[in-house]
Amino acid sequence: MGKAISVTVNGQVFQKKGDLTLYMRSLVGKYRIGDFLTVEDLEFCLSLFESHPSYPHKLSPGVERIQVLVQEKGTVGFQIHKCDGKDDDISWTECVRNRK
Repeated sequence: MGKAISVTVNGQVFQKKGDLTLYMRSLVGKYRIGDFLTVEDLEFCLSLFESHPSYPHKLSPGVERIQVLVQEKGTVGFQIHKCDGKDDDISWTECVRNRK
């Protein structure tokens, strides 16, 4: 088994990716479907989303707000509402997986 590697998101250090996964599950779980993230949670998620393989395309031309929604696969995730009026979903689990 490999050594756990700590990861940092928005200045917050997690001892291993599993701790970040638990944090994200807790973050998503505190919202109801359709709710928008608070400014604090939005900032944290935007930092995490930098790990997405389609970043910065997913966030371009800028993010107005992020909403908790049920995604196509039936999982609860995030919908990005962009400044240009377009929307895009994003997988926080993929961001955690890619975080270094």
